[in-house]
Parts: sequence; structure tokens; C-alpha cells
Amino acid sequence: MKIKQSIVVLLSLFIMFLTFSINANAISGYEYGSSAKNNVKTTKRVKVYKIIPGKYEAANKFKYAGYIKKGTHLKVSMYFMSTGGYVVKNRHYKVTHKSFYLVPKN
Repeated sequence: MKIKQSIVVLLSLFIMFLTFSINANAISGYEYGSSAKNNVKTTKRVKVYKIIPGKYEAANKFKYAGYIKKGTHLKVSMYFMSTGGYVVKNRHYKVTHKSFYLVPKN
């Protein structure tokens, strides 16, 4: 009788464990970078910032990363982020799990 009760309790705890999702402390840079799918060629020189994701989009940390030259080929996100720009990536601005790159809207 006790074995059946313990099995039922353990099984119910296991099911509860599977149903609860585990929240990460920070959104991965890969999640942001996966949205950059559209190929573009720049028509003017623009600033680019390296972003370290926070717990939510407003908590992202910005660090100046330089300029993108006119004529550079990039992949850009379709949507405008609430932090003020578009996610970009190419061979120089690679997305990692800790960071991604953003071009501010001027």
C-alpha cells in the first residue's frame, strides 16, 4: 500500500516538474540574431552597437562597436526593436549567446 502511494506521489511530482517552464535570467543573443534574415546593402555610413541582453529588452546593455561602411552587405531584422534599432549580422558582426549587434534608427 505504501509503495503504491509513494509511486503516485513521485509520479505526480515528476509531472508537475515537467509542466513548469524554467525561466532563464537573460534572453540569448541567438534569439535576437535569428530575426536578422533580410539581405541589405548599406547606402551610408552608420554606427553599430554591441548589445548584451538583459532579463528583458529594456535591460539590454549597449556598447559602441564602431561604424559600418557604405556598401557593406548585412542581414537585418524586419522589425524595429523597442530599444531603438534593427538587429544586424554578417561575418564581422557575429551573434553569440552573450551578445548581438544593433544599428540605431537615425
